[in-house]
Amino acid sequence: MGIWHYDTGMGSCDYLCVPPCTSLAHVVSEIWCQYADSSPAAKGVITRVLPSGVAEITFSFGDPFLEVTDRSETPLHWASINGQKTTLKRYRATGATGLVIVRLFPWGLGALRLPPAAAFSNLNVDAEAVWPAIALNHLQDRLCGARSISEQVDAVQAFLREAIANTHPRGIRWLYMPSVSFSGPEILVEFRMGLG
Repeated sequence: MGIWHYDTGMGSCDYLCVPPCTSLAHVVSEIWCQYADSSPAAKGVITRVLPSGVAEITFSFGDPFLEVTDRSETPLHWASINGQKTTLKRYRATGATGLVIVRLFPWGLGALRLPPAAAFSNLNVDAEAVWPAIALNHLQDRLCGARSISEQVDAVQAFLREAIANTHPRGIRWLYMPSVSFSGPEILVEFRMGLG
């Protein structure tokens, strides 16, 4: 565990990496926290994220991030499941940032009873597609009201422990996808029926 301070000359941010609690260590490899104050010089700066092959769950409690493509800039959801990246991704902060990023082991999505990792490749999926809004809203309140990084990490870990507890061995109890199809209708049907 350590804190790294990164200064680009246009702004700076701090990173903290913490190990997961014992009850999540079989699913989560590490938890990253990232904080940066807004800087006029940093406005418009693009952050490039290299392909990693790692799935993550990201919770943002700062100003929104935008995913930047050649054609558009799309706001990211405050809570998202980020699939394995096979291509370079570009993002831009719109102000001060605050993130808790949960890096999963390759089998992590399956342990959380989510659709297969391939269904999320190169996607940032709104977490409300798979977890109830009321649970996510409660987590957002806890993140924004936390007085320390430790409290924020604890809130995220409590949410994930609850997500694991609310699964059924043969499928998903929390999964709700009114209009989301990941890689085809067969996956959507399979997981709605609890056969996964």
